[in-house]
Amino acid sequence: PALKATLFAVVGNTGSYEGEEGATFASPLNGDRADLKLPGCQLDFLREMRRRCTKHGMKLVTLVTGGSPVEMREVLDLSDAVIYVWYAGQEGGRALADLVFGEHDFVGRLPMTFPVSADVLPEFDDYSMDGRTYRYQEAGIELPFGYGLSYARTEYVGVECAGEAARVTLRNPGARDASEPVQVYVSSPNAGKGAPFASLAGFARVNVPAGRTVTIDIPLRPDAFTEIDAEGKATAPRGAYRVTASAAAPCARSKELGVKSASCAINR
Repeated sequence: PALKATLFAVVGNTGSYEGEEGATFASPLNGDRADLKLPGCQLDFLREMRRRCTKHGMKLVTLVTGGSPVEMREVLDLSDAVIYVWYAGQEGGRALADLVFGEHDFVGRLPMTFPVSADVLPEFDDYSMDGRTYRYQEAGIELPFGYGLSYARTEYVGVECAGEAARVTLRNPGARDASEPVQVYVSSPNAGKGAPFASLAGFARVNVPAGRTVTIDIPLRPDAFTEIDAEGKATAPRGAYRVTASAAAPCARSKELGVKSASCAINR
């Protein structure tokens, strides 16, 4: 019944605008992008849909198509919910219908960081990764790597290092079964001082039945505890590592969004 009072608006990019040179005939930059903004006409359309939905007491769900990050701040502000559908293909409509009607849960997670805007990203004038990707970007994050919402709620009870694995305990306090993509990140003793703030070391999709608690071991390979020095050599610094099991990359923005996580320290 709630969907009878819901309007779905579709905005976003197409493969003719972003992508490889030669296929992007609608792009003025041969598939490159000068910024991460949606076309102004699309934002005007979305503002008008918001106005009409507010007037008639309707919810607004915005579907965003594309294959790369876009500026999401105004889209999020105007919408009651946002679904990034990527380029969904010929069965995308059926899949989306199953999701929005609750036949299946949303278990997809972002495989990249969505910055607030292109202005927060460094210039491409060298090979430095400072300020880029979830591993080195500390500020200016709108939606973090690994982020996504589901109908079910999953709590991260705890994590501990058990041999060569991270032992993660999850609890589902709700009435709906959960399928949680658990992500395990490792931060070295040098994190933030030349080394990544955190690196994804393992992940697994975990089914957590309603009202149940589940424990799973996610393997940690030896290279999860190494880093590359200035000479290009792999090293394993001595000291305290932090292992974090989380529903998104561990960062300040994830905390602001209410991302659940658990962490522990291990000396190596």
